[in-house]
Parts: sequence; structure tokens; C-alpha cells
Amino acid sequence: MSNPETAVPECMPVYSHRIARVTSSLENESGDSAFHMHYDGEAPLRVAEEFFGQRAAGEAHCLLDIGCGFGGTVQHLAKSAGVARAVGVDVQEEVIRLAHQLLARCETARANKCVLACADFTTMSCEEVLDLTGRPVSSVISLNTFIHLDETQMVRTFRLLDQVLTADGKIYIEDFYLRGDPADEDRRALATRVGCPYLPTRGEYQRIVQAANSGWKVGFEDISDSYASFARNRLVQSLNVVDLDPVEQEFYRLMDGLLSSGVMGGARIRVECA
Repeated sequence: MSNPETAVPECMPVYSHRIARVTSSLENESGDSAFHMHYDGEAPLRVAEEFFGQRAAGEAHCLLDIGCGFGGTVQHLAKSAGVARAVGVDVQEEVIRLAHQLLARCETARANKCVLACADFTTMSCEEVLDLTGRPVSSVISLNTFIHLDETQMVRTFRLLDQVLTADGKIYIEDFYLRGDPADEDRRALATRVGCPYLPTRGEYQRIVQAANSGWKVGFEDISDSYASFARNRLVQSLNVVDLDPVEQEFYRLMDGLLSSGVMGGARIRVECA
């Protein structure tokens, strides 16, 4: 299996602060937190659950989270009685280490459904994925992760999903897309401070997805207003945090600017294989 770098990439500095926050919470035993560090907390999870729907009675439902972070999404979706196995994959070793510690706080029945692995999904083989999932995958979720992939990695990801999904599988993605014409300064900031090497337009997103399987039904919903509102509220709240690291606050300021200006938007992408 892939052997990702253990350190936080230099182009994604905000993750260092998130790791520190989770580590502090664990050390202080401040409660069982799912650490939903994507946009809008658990709201995307409720939308995803509705999209995935109920499987046929008795059918084993396997779910895969690409870019699972601290495992909050995996933990949440494993609550469903219809989920037999929930697998999360993330490229950052320290993040997965903390995710395992958070998972250990779950009630046993839910924790036993969950598998967390440190790996670069974009370089995995079909066999490696199925070794983790134990069966073809019924549902795939990915939240605010594709922003960190280049075009080649996106293409590889969807081609791999085409190999591991059930015939009636579904994919739910929330992420960012390119809406406007970014200045050179914006592109540099995306690459060096957000870890975004490539931001597709709506049309490019749809082309990449359907290049993996032209028979897939792809739904694209613009959720830019929701993302811009979240980013603005997060920035405003951060201004009242006295000891917030300047790097983290500057990241919030950058994301607020890109979303409020219309250069970047939020997208909800639903893919149905059947």
C-alpha cells in the first residue's frame, strides 16, 4: 500500500493548527467530538444520508470516505443500522493516528464497523481498496478533499471508483470549483496556502467524472451562497479569538475573499452508477 508523507504538506499549513486543536482536546479529555472540520458541520452528512437512501433489506452496505480526516464522517455514518462497514482513507499519518484515538471513544458496536487507513487513494489499486472494504463499495463520500488533488489525481480517483463500486453505487461530493477568472495572485495563494494545485470549472468537473464512466448520472448543484456564508461567519468568529494563530486567521481571510468575490464556489455533486 502507499506510504504517504508523515508531515503536513507545506502548502496546507492550516492542518497543523487543526491537528494541534484535536491533540489538545484529546489530552484534556474534553469530550467525544466528531471533529467535522469540513464546511457546515453535519449538514452535508444529512444530505448524503438522504441521497444514499436505504439499501434492500439485509443487504450489506459498505461506505467509503475519501479524505476522511479525523474520522468524524465515518463515525457519523456508521451510526446507521444499514451500514455494515465504514472505511475512511486519508493521506496524513498524524491525522489518521488521531482519528484512531477519537474512534476509540465511540461505543463499541459503532467502532467495530469502522476502518481507518493512511493511504493516498489516488495511487491505490483496486485490490488494495477492496482489501480495506472487504466487499464492493455501495456509497462513497468525499468532503472538501478534491480541492487538494491535481487533474491527474482526480481522473485516477474516479477511474478507481468505477472499479470498486457496486452496480447501483452512489458518490456524494461537496467541494470547491472555479467560478470566475482568478488573478495570478489568487492562483498562487490557492497553491501555496490552500494546497489546491488545480481547481476545475463546473464543466471540467462533469467531464472528469463522466470520463471514468459515461453511463454515470451526474448531478451538479451550486452551493456557493452556503459556502460563502460559512466562510464569512468563520472569519468573523475568528476575529474574536485572542490567541488564534495568525496563519490560521489569514487562511480564513483568504477563503472568505475567494468565495465572496465569486472566484471560487461550492459544489454538491451526486453521482449515480445505475
